[in-house]
Amino acid sequence: KYNSHRFESFAQSMPDLVLLDQRANYVDIYGSEVNSLMLPPNLLKVRNLADVLAPAKASAMMSIIDQSLLE
Repeated sequence: KYNSHRFESFAQSMPDLVLLDQRANYVDIYGSEVNSLMLPPNLLKVRNLADVLAPAKASAMMSIIDQSLLE
C-alpha cells in the first residue's frame, strides 16, 4: 500500500532524487541539492530526459530504466 508519509521521509533523506515516468518525462524532483541539477526543478518537470542529456547519455539512461522496469 502506498504511504505518502513514508515516501516523503525517504525522499527527504536522499540528497538528489529525480523521478521519471516510463517515457523518461521528469515527474518530480526531491532533495536539497538542486544546484547539482542541469536545470532548476520547475524547468525539468516539463521536460524529457532526452531534452536535457546528450543523445548517447539519454539512450544509456533509458536502457537502464527499461531494464529496471523489466526486473
